[in-house]
Amino acid sequence: MDKAGFSQRLKTLRETFSVSQLKLAEGLGFKQYYVAKWESGAYEPNTTIQQKIANYFRVSPIWLTAGIGHIYTGIVFIPRNLMLPQKRLDLSFQQRIAHFICEDGARDIAIVANTDKKADGIILFKREDDLLLFLPYVSFFSTRSRYDLTSDMLHILIPCRDIESPNKLSGSVLTSKHEPTFYSLPTDMFYMINSTSSLEDIEKVLEIVIPENLKENYSASTSGDETEIKKIGWEFTAELRFGNFKGISESKAIEAILNIENLFNDANKEQKINIVKLKRKK
Repeated sequence: MDKAGFSQRLKTLRETFSVSQLKLAEGLGFKQYYVAKWESGAYEPNTTIQQKIANYFRVSPIWLTAGIGHIYTGIVFIPRNLMLPQKRLDLSFQQRIAHFICEDGARDIAIVANTDKKADGIILFKREDDLLLFLPYVSFFSTRSRYDLTSDMLHILIPCRDIESPNKLSGSVLTSKHEPTFYSLPTDMFYMINSTSSLEDIEKVLEIVIPENLKENYSASTSGDETEIKKIGWEFTAELRFGNFKGISESKAIEAILNIENLFNDANKEQKINIVKLKRKK
């Protein structure tokens, strides 16, 4: 196996999603220097670890390990935590993700907006009958109008509009100059589009038909579409202080850490989060 090939694919994934070596290592339960060695080509992780890396980024294990086939296959829900930009709204970051998906031969077919939370949306991509991919739109603004949301999501797709990339399997050329279907859904229906929902519910909400071959290999997640990237296998004790509020107890610390992104959802109460003390052990 080409070690440089694996190392470059891993680095490409990490940089595409702006995931640091440290964050990836912690998400996998390793030290940072392991990721550094994998990317340098010093050595490759075993197949079990490679599978974990593929699951982390939701990519095809065969593509990651051997560079064979498409990057994304099947029904893919990219976790929202992978789409959290460093800034409140970073369209260039989201454009990079969309371009990465389109270069893999997919095309955007729909934009799904949450009418109750104006800045919450999903872009749906499709590639013939071997891929259906859901890409979350992430913004910490909760007051943006539906027009702005739709406009922003279309702006994310600009790099896909002019792309002409060959289909890696068939050799055909992909062009994407169409307009995606727009869905405006209330919150209860919008949140039915996730990895824990039945495919029948998703078909009903979006009024689409998912190819049978995709259904055959798909099983709904039991842990949720927004599965946290966390230190698997670590125990946490922490003292946290939120803005001007008092520190929370250790019994609440782990819950706060794993749900830390939710603390930014209320635009009217922007609170700085400072981790004062954090200890971890196996």
